[in-house]
Amino acid sequence: MNILIIGSGAVGIGLGSSLLSQGENVSFLASKKTASKMREDGIKRTGLFTNYSFNPKEFNIYKGYEEIPKNSFDYVLVASKTVSNSEISAK
Repeated sequence: MNILIIGSGAVGIGLGSSLLSQGENVSFLASKKTASKMREDGIKRTGLFTNYSFNPKEFNIYKGYEEIPKNSFDYVLVASKTVSNSEISAK
């Protein structure tokens, strides 16, 4: 499956790392600062539910809606703060 996760905070990274661990094709939409950090360091998730680490070549990251290819995803998961809902729904 091709999955886009809008939001790359704790919830988005948690969902994305779980899906990546199962072999799904995951892309993230993140702020410019977060996207740059993810492109440098990849994803590292630690905690109760298993530790995961993914290098930047194992997922796609977009900094803006204009970068996202149209009709490319089977699922879009919204994992952002509620203050962003009106902006996200307009896209």
